[in-house]
Amino acid sequence: MRSRRLGKHAKHKKLKIGLRIGIIICILFVLSWPFIEPYTLSVDTLALENTGIPEGMRPLRIVYLSDIHTASWPFYTQSRIPSLVKKINSLNPDLVLLGGDYAQDPESCEAFFRALPSIHANYGIYAVLGEKDRYPEDSTDEKDPTEALSRLRAAMVAKGVTPLINDVVSIRLADSTVVQVAGVDDYLNGQSTLEEVALKCQRENFVIFMSHNPSVLSSIQSAQGGANTRNWYDLGLFGHTLGGQIAPLRSLLGLTSDVPEAYTHGTLVEGRATNIISNGIGTEKVPLRLFCQPQLHVITVRYPR
Repeated sequence: MRSRRLGKHAKHKKLKIGLRIGIIICILFVLSWPFIEPYTLSVDTLALENTGIPEGMRPLRIVYLSDIHTASWPFYTQSRIPSLVKKINSLNPDLVLLGGDYAQDPESCEAFFRALPSIHANYGIYAVLGEKDRYPEDSTDEKDPTEALSRLRAAMVAKGVTPLINDVVSIRLADSTVVQVAGVDDYLNGQSTLEEVALKCQRENFVIFMSHNPSVLSSIQSAQGGANTRNWYDLGLFGHTLGGQIAPLRSLLGLTSDVPEAYTHGTLVEGRATNIISNGIGTEKVPLRLFCQPQLHVITVRYPR
């Protein structure tokens, strides 16, 4: 029997069908991507060289993450936390720093920490609070802000997490080197005392500053560190904005930002400081992300080569 060969018309028709199928697949992928992107995770690495780190000491590895926003499905569910912690531990961090907004309100935030699996870090785990984690001090709600904060602190400490609410800790590394980690209360719902925190930071140390809300950057350089010095910190870590989350659609959906556009996302160098504004881990208001992948940051600090 002779084999049948497709004529030019049949081949062209087959090609058109294949092209249409390809276009449909692309359209479906584009439409579904905002629902898929929240389930991805980018591990962003940054190397910082600083003379505050001893020349002979191995690089200091810092893992930073913010804005988990745990909630019921379809948001970031508590069932996803163990795999996130497993990822953090696999990075062998010296310091783990947490940037706030762990759940949806102080009660769910407390529950988040009570259920949190063990995080391992050579020099400890330190955290600031976001507006979701705090009742405003002037709240007219029946909830007692002081009592809620006390319970949250206890839940954090029980899991080996040190809350930094207008506080500074000094961590002694090799060769008597000191790294200071400073954190302020939430910019919106807390009582941030930036100037007092800055005064506790010494210029000769490597200083890490954390604030959940990057709006503080507009006034941070006016604060003075120890010995009345400006440019008082080396690394700034911020969250809150979720990197815009669905920036191309925010106006369409009526989602406005309370943060200046310059401080929405990315890495900014201002004076002595490198400032990282994270895209965060979870989502807020809508379970979508668009061109704004969830981020976990690994910052390696070493003596200049």
